[in-house]
Amino acid sequence: KREGQLFLEIGTGAGHCTIDYCIDHPEQHFIGLDYRFKRSFHLAKKLSALEFKNFRYLRAKGERIEYMFDENELDGIFYFFPDPWPKTKHNKKRLIQETFLKSAYKTIKPGGIFYIKTDHDDYAEWMDREIKKQSDLFEVILESPDLRSEYPDHLLAKYTTGFEKIFLEQGIKIKAFVLRSKK
Repeated sequence: KREGQLFLEIGTGAGHCTIDYCIDHPEQHFIGLDYRFKRSFHLAKKLSALEFKNFRYLRAKGERIEYMFDENELDGIFYFFPDPWPKTKHNKKRLIQETFLKSAYKTIKPGGIFYIKTDHDDYAEWMDREIKKQSDLFEVILESPDLRSEYPDHLLAKYTTGFEKIFLEQGIKIKAFVLRSKK
């Protein structure tokens, strides 16, 4: 019931990236979403101690967003460093596929943005194929196999997650997509 844009992060983890983003954007509202209990507990505890109140948290699964948010309710979605489910038999557990992309499209406002980052080459290729299959839903406005060297000043390069710090220290290139709703 507040004024301002509403963003969702799926897989908030420890919340480092999200907290930094919220500090820089107090006029926006942010909902973090994660399902793992221990992470959820620690993040909720950390959030209760913060002065700013533009960040809320839900313990839930990303697959369920269309049941949590109304059509056209979100200004954008952030999805950073998901579990890549690297074994072929587990690929069906990957979030980025037709069903989820349709749910994301439904909940994002016309022209809304979907930000994605991953360290995993195979999952990035998978995402690229799945996004192209749904080209009637989203326009790809940025696609990078090496975000930090190609777009060092982009919003996605400014905010770093805990996992991302580890990957960067290991010299792993960060793959990124920015999608815009075609509504």
